[in-house]
Amino acid sequence: MKIERSTYVYNLPLPKDHEIHSIQSTILRFPSGSTVDIGSLCYLDRDESAIFSNSSKRRRKHSGRRVNVESIDNQRTEAVGNLIKYISNAMAFGGSRPETIRDRLSRLIPFMDWADKNNYQKILVDLNASKESFREYVKFLREKVNSNTISVNGAARQQFTVLRVLEDFFDDDSFSNGINLIRSNVSSKVTTSPPEEEAQAKVLSLCENLFDSIYTFITEFKPYPFPLTAPAFAKYQDNKIWIFPTTTWFKHPDLANERSVGYNYTEGRLSTMSEISAALENSQIHPSRIKIKIEKSKKQIEASNKNIYDVHRLHQAMNSLHFFIILFLSETGINWSQLINLTWSDDYEVEASRQLFRVIKWRANNKPVCFEVSNSFIPKFNKFLSIRKYLLQGHECKWLFFSKGFKRTSEPTQMKETLNNTYDILRKICPDVVPIKSRQWRSAKSDWLIRNTDPATTALILQNSEKTVLASYATGSETSQTQEISKYLNEISNTVIKNREKAEGGKSHSLGICTDYGFPSQEKLNTPIKSDCKNSEGCLFCEKFKIHADDIDTRKLISCRYCINQTMHLIQGTTFHEESIHPILTRISELLVEISKKNPNVVDKITEEVEVFGELDPYWGRKLEMLIELGITT
Repeated sequence: MKIERSTYVYNLPLPKDHEIHSIQSTILRFPSGSTVDIGSLCYLDRDESAIFSNSSKRRRKHSGRRVNVESIDNQRTEAVGNLIKYISNAMAFGGSRPETIRDRLSRLIPFMDWADKNNYQKILVDLNASKESFREYVKFLREKVNSNTISVNGAARQQFTVLRVLEDFFDDDSFSNGINLIRSNVSSKVTTSPPEEEAQAKVLSLCENLFDSIYTFITEFKPYPFPLTAPAFAKYQDNKIWIFPTTTWFKHPDLANERSVGYNYTEGRLSTMSEISAALENSQIHPSRIKIKIEKSKKQIEASNKNIYDVHRLHQAMNSLHFFIILFLSETGINWSQLINLTWSDDYEVEASRQLFRVIKWRANNKPVCFEVSNSFIPKFNKFLSIRKYLLQGHECKWLFFSKGFKRTSEPTQMKETLNNTYDILRKICPDVVPIKSRQWRSAKSDWLIRNTDPATTALILQNSEKTVLASYATGSETSQTQEISKYLNEISNTVIKNREKAEGGKSHSLGICTDYGFPSQEKLNTPIKSDCKNSEGCLFCEKFKIHADDIDTRKLISCRYCINQTMHLIQGTTFHEESIHPILTRISELLVEISKKNPNVVDKITEEVEVFGELDPYWGRKLEMLIELGITT
């Protein structure tokens, strides 16, 4: 029978040479506050983890999983003790973020649950037994993929995460040799598209206006009521959001005329007796009580205006910190985990990096830390540091961003909350605002960098590999994709001219007509082939290139394609094929589609004459003869 057991919580990483005497009772706590019941693994019969299983049970944060106390295994207990040391050392010296280690451990436990349930009970104790159980676990995951219980990418991630822990634990890089591992399906991976530009603009404009206004309110000790500046699209009278020292510190114009005793949110002052009486005309409140309410509101304003650290001012300063976080996410492209773990030192330096950009550098825990921002963002960052200093009130805090409790008077702690509450405030201020999460800001930053630099620079700034950047963040927003596709299709259409239309200044060549020979112009900055008058393929991607929708120019394109296909067996699967040949064939196909629109049947007719009867354009016919003489084709 499974019962509750006594547990002890240990903070990670453990102190040096620290010995845990009751391994089976151990719960490990990560810096974020999340915990893992590692001691329950000492028992071969225990409640399953709710994660990656069918269990609906979720243990409380600092309590343990129920176990069958008679199922404790001494060899397993020793192995779990070694696992705890491995985890603590990884935290202290491994270089991985605490969230990464917690994720690995959280994924290992469901594997251990499965292994014990299926009688692979020597896991972590014996290397060969662990390999055998992992082999069977991969088969189990593959069955779940085949039955559509989990996605192939989800199974691959679970498999490789468990494998990483087992390889490190046993110090055996050959752990997976001979195992048919599940491979991720890149095509089915869901990428993060950048948010629409209009949505970004609204969020950033609103946050910037609010942050700058609150900065002035706090640092210059401005009195209540105070007008925060709102962008025009928020539709506030005179673009002012009047704030008061009360729980309902502002009201949207659509709600300003609702029952409100004490404050006039539209004009930024105390309400009058007549205004309150009109708002409460059906109420039984006596006029004397209304006077008391007005007097109470007046005293609240006076009290807040005398105290620089009034709780309502601290609340506004905390709001400004959260608004700045959104601006910071947009500027840096940092992910949420990195942001909440970002430490800080007042002993920092600002250095030039790229043109118009600066790097802010400091040291934390004897390690260099830095992030890059634009020159124009530096003044805003300095404003934030002033707000930060005000909020800390002389306290020390190693985190750049932090929490201070509901009343804003407690000791600063590491941030744990997300931006949901901040976006709730923004949407109350302006209902048209669309929440944009940290991953979307990262995608927007990546999209901008890819458009204005290159994947290598993007990867360097976002601290990712180029492969990750291109796979996860290079999709572009839906609007920009639509605009680019429309522009590209227009360019294709303009390249193909009607049968009898004359190309001004045109010079005929092997693929079509050049309207300005010797002065190539790249059609787009990111086209795969460079425009070059010396090479035929360069013409295809040049703005000066034109073709007639007639037999002559159509034959040139199809003959070129035919000659390329005759050599395909030599280059198929190579980098040269992917980077050069594939784009050329794709471009030719697009041009032929456009020709068919302007001259139906000509493409089918010329294709048959070239590919069946060998009637190539004279230039490409000579190229084909040369290939035959060289023995490349027959």
